[in-house]
Amino acid sequence: MRSAEDAPLPFSVWSSELAALSDYCRTAPPGEEDRAIRRLFHLFRLSAPSVRALGNPQLEEDELEQVLERDGAEAAFLSIAGKRPSFQTARAEGDTAQAAAAISFDDEPPVFGEGTSPIYAMIAAWANYFTKPR
Repeated sequence: MRSAEDAPLPFSVWSSELAALSDYCRTAPPGEEDRAIRRLFHLFRLSAPSVRALGNPQLEEDELEQVLERDGAEAAFLSIAGKRPSFQTARAEGDTAQAAAAISFDDEPPVFGEGTSPIYAMIAAWANYFTKPR
């Protein structure tokens, strides 16, 4: 098993896994956001140092679990993302269960994500920031 001290995953593998996580968020079952948060955390830990610098590289797995248990999925996601990015979320009205989120760093244009809940949409936006062309 790899640990955070190991070399990052090859970029092609890492970005493919992140893109798959974004795709999953569009159809994921609501109420299981913690599973996607954990997957994002492990991908984040196996990313290049330049990517980890955009989030909270000091976050440890036991801390993440405590935040999930105590404060919920949104707080856990934000503990991974750190303080630099800004997010906006919106939920579709009507019969759909879709939500959308936008993430931006500094003065860059926002990148969007969709999910079956606002948390899934935030995870997808974060993943899309690193995997979709801008």
